Amino acid sequence: MSDSIGGGLGYYSNLNEAQAQVLMGKDAHIYAAEDTAIDIALEQATMAVAGGIVTTGAAALTGVAAVGAEAVTATVIFGWGLGKLLHIEFGKTKTSASGWVKKGFRKIKGWFF
Repeated sequence: MSDSIGGGLGYYSNLNEAQAQVLMGKDAHIYAAEDTAIDIALEQATMAVAGGIVTTGAAALTGVAAVGAEAVTATVIFGWGLGKLLHIEFGKTKTSASGWVKKGFRKIKGWFF
């Protein structure tokens, strides 16, 4: 349920961003849907990476794969932190890693459409 709420709020935010870029109607909705899909994919990939890091780290330290509430809690906390790093703006253009992924997607999409 929380993913659908987060996705809905993300879509609304992305739609407002599209409209701020003077996109209207179908174009604004396509822009928002693409950005929302990228946001969700990045969040899920971040959690998968966090889970792998936590499991590998626990196995290296203890010789046993991490399972249970401690591993889940560590994964969620670590994944949340990695997710926050994706949205920190840096460089001359003040663009986040998430923003660079979206720009790259739009550039590649431009090659075909």
